Amino acid sequence: MIENTEQLVQAIEQMGRMQRILESYRSDILPQNPRNFAAFAEGPLDEIHKLEAAISDYVSRLEHAAARVRWGFRLLHSAVINIIHFSRFSPALLQASPLNCPS
Repeated sequence: MIENTEQLVQAIEQMGRMQRILESYRSDILPQNPRNFAAFAEGPLDEIHKLEAAISDYVSRLEHAAARVRWGFRLLHSAVINIIHFSRFSPALLQASPLNCPS
């Protein structure tokens, strides 16, 4: 599982290495023996699929975290707006409060 940007970069670099290996197999092995190419290509292809899944999972977690942050900022923004809005009326509300009525 990818946990940080450094690991993401490593996964992307590893995908590039696997793609270069496949390209090498394609040019060196495929013309001579397609069956051997299929057998040799299986490992790098599996690794590419695993790396793609790990990268997709990491990006999904980042998107989810960003959505939570945006949601939190929207709540905070609403709270601040409400505080500003109600603070405009607080002097009048305080004066009309039953706690401030003379007995």
